[in-house]
Amino acid sequence: MKSTEEHPFAFFDGYFKNEINKDLKEFYIRITEELYYNNVDEIDKTNHTIKVHNTLNDEINSKHITYSFHGSIKSKLNKETEQTKKLIELGFQKRFSDIKKVNAYADFLRIKISNSFNQNICKEFIFLTPYYEQLNSLINQYSKTTTNPSSVVLSFYFDMLYNNSIEDVKASFIGNSTLQKNGYSYLQNQDYHIKEEMVVDNGTMPVFVTDIISRKDFLERLLNIENTSIYRAIENEISLTEKKQDKTIYLQKTYEDIQTLLKRVLKIKNDDVRLIEDKLIGIVNNLKDRYSSVIKYHDVYKYLIKESDITFFKNKDLKYSFYENLYDLACKLYIIDDIEIEEQDFITALISPKPQILENKIRFSKNNYVVAYFLESLKPFFNGFTHTAIEKSGVFLNKQNKPIKSTDIYASLSRGKNKIENEKSKIDTHIIELKNKYLK
Repeated sequence: MKSTEEHPFAFFDGYFKNEINKDLKEFYIRITEELYYNNVDEIDKTNHTIKVHNTLNDEINSKHITYSFHGSIKSKLNKETEQTKKLIELGFQKRFSDIKKVNAYADFLRIKISNSFNQNICKEFIFLTPYYEQLNSLINQYSKTTTNPSSVVLSFYFDMLYNNSIEDVKASFIGNSTLQKNGYSYLQNQDYHIKEEMVVDNGTMPVFVTDIISRKDFLERLLNIENTSIYRAIENEISLTEKKQDKTIYLQKTYEDIQTLLKRVLKIKNDDVRLIEDKLIGIVNNLKDRYSSVIKYHDVYKYLIKESDITFFKNKDLKYSFYENLYDLACKLYIIDDIEIEEQDFITALISPKPQILENKIRFSKNNYVVAYFLESLKPFFNGFTHTAIEKSGVFLNKQNKPIKSTDIYASLSRGKNKIENEKSKIDTHIIELKNKYLK
């Protein structure tokens, strides 16, 4: 099927659906049955390569020759990729004067390319990924004038957390395009990626460093590589931007995107979400250190809370997401009213160095027995969340809108032991989840 301006991916659609498996079958038959019958040493059906004993080619000074399916169809793929690029460029040129049409066309192409180079086809034929990236890069290049640069630079995280999944990323271990672009090669027998780099060359004995990435540490190493790429892209964007105001706008949008991603992380149930959260917060830390002269403060900095920060209740080294989860818990159990008490006010009351001066107090909606038990259950998350400290903070109010005193807490805990069993059970269940997630 020939690609056209109206259908620039028509060849790939037809080839991947009907022809590629025929070519694959012919490749195996030609090498294993017609050319090297009884001389095959190894067949790798993951990478679709065949290693044979060299019995036919005297010009190659090697006992073995490795044939790849990719090599057998490479010229065809290159030819069609270049043709598709020309068609894409033609489509953008016709729409370039109208920003809305450029955006719409880019979105159309992204949908079409994701359908053509779908997850299954790229997983089966891992060598297709670079062709997809060439075409996708061209689409991004032509639409970048109307696409927010920060969203593009963070596209890895947006794709992982919104379009695909963390498990999809982990499943890309074999043939991962990011590792390939960074010089790593996959060894099937050892099931790891490896890269050798020369670090010293004194003219007599070059010294090489070998780096290995296994499945166990794949996700974290991949995130480190992606973050390094993100830092470089942001640094490049900032250096090319002349006006400080434009730099500020770019960084603000970048921070807003990271906030969006961090909020998304909270909604995902996966064993690796803490790792993702760490890496996103790492980006914030890096940008804050580099560009504090451009933006002195942004709301995303709240995710950088550390144990060393001065807080009234001597907070432990907990991530900001803990406080967001705690607010959701308090609302879910109707301990506070989410309409009356906003999330930011609730969190500020817990992390402020001087909660006494806060204008917005935290009024609880439950009776003193439930409130006292809830406050008592929070002690493990702080180093100074005592009854006396709660009273001195002056930031917590009971259902009657009066400041909670230490004597109120003591009295409620001693008198209400057998009165709120159901509420205690619900609180315990959620607090245990928070402990397992945030306390090590």
